[in-house]
Amino acid sequence: MKLTRAFLVGIRTRSMRKKIWYRALTQIERSLVNLTIDLVGEVRSFRLSCLLERIVERVNGILEDTLFGRIAEEGRKLALRFSRLAYSWGNLRALEWIQDNSYALYLGLSRFNVSAVSGCAL
Repeated sequence: MKLTRAFLVGIRTRSMRKKIWYRALTQIERSLVNLTIDLVGEVRSFRLSCLLERIVERVNGILEDTLFGRIAEEGRKLALRFSRLAYSWGNLRALEWIQDNSYALYLGLSRFNVSAVSGCAL
């Protein structure tokens, strides 16, 4: 993950809109992100990037904790399983399926629709 000023501003903006900026982060974590945005164009320090990545992952986890996030996560699991199976059958390009977010979302929605029709829960 490339930690740039624009990326961090986007994370801060989205989390403030969803009202999780103050609830999910401590004052020190918010200050660290704000200072990084104000002073650094792109993070090059290994220690700083490790700290910021943990903060960003936690905020993203909370932001994606919705029905859409669960559908996408289920789709990623299926994409991984299908790509491994296809690769074992000799399809060398099947490993690219794991990186395709549209394919993962399609699989997740398909799984959700089948579960909704059959009465099963995700």
